[in-house]
Amino acid sequence: MRKLILAAALATPFFASAATNLVTNGSFETGNLSGWTVTGSASQGPGVAVQSLNAASFYGETVNAESAAAGTKAAYFVADLSSQTLSQSVYLAAGTYDIGFSAYAPNNGVHNAGAASFSGSIAGVSLANYSVTTGGVWNDYKGTATIATAGNYNVDFTFNTYGGASKDMVIDSVYVATSVAAVPEPETYAMLLAGLGLIGAAVKRRKAKQA
Repeated sequence: MRKLILAAALATPFFASAATNLVTNGSFETGNLSGWTVTGSASQGPGVAVQSLNAASFYGETVNAESAAAGTKAAYFVADLSSQTLSQSVYLAAGTYDIGFSAYAPNNGVHNAGAASFSGSIAGVSLANYSVTTGGVWNDYKGTATIATAGNYNVDFTFNTYGGASKDMVIDSVYVATSVAAVPEPETYAMLLAGLGLIGAAVKRRKAKQA
């Protein structure tokens, strides 16, 4: 009897976990910068804005989303003379979090002579910090952040250009995620009930033999 119960326990599947993104409007699908704050200054062109990835507003260059889940919009740094930071404050309890974002430098901007620098950090962890020199490819920047003390932590992206026709930068799929227990699927319940049924039948047969 004990062996049967142990076998049933071992056959019970572990439930998977599902990620919850704590960043508001992390893929910018609202069509605006809702949830975000822009600080700094920008001239010689528009400042950071949300635009459609396949729109002509990317100066004729079509930029495809890095994944279907990311949607069809992204935040676009485009001013030729700027020192701007796009930021958001996220409350985090103590624990470990998956963090990350995607970035794309449009080819049309990369071909401009003006220099640009970009950095991205989440909850104090620097994920990217570089001069923009190549483009045309989505890059994913990801890591983990271990939070010892609960509180508000920043998600920051800073873009600097220095005058003249300069490079551009597109940001998308920003996330801070913790794992939560997933709800078991119907198939899981069916397997569990079938196992219990087999145990019950085995116990009944065992009692019948002893009688």
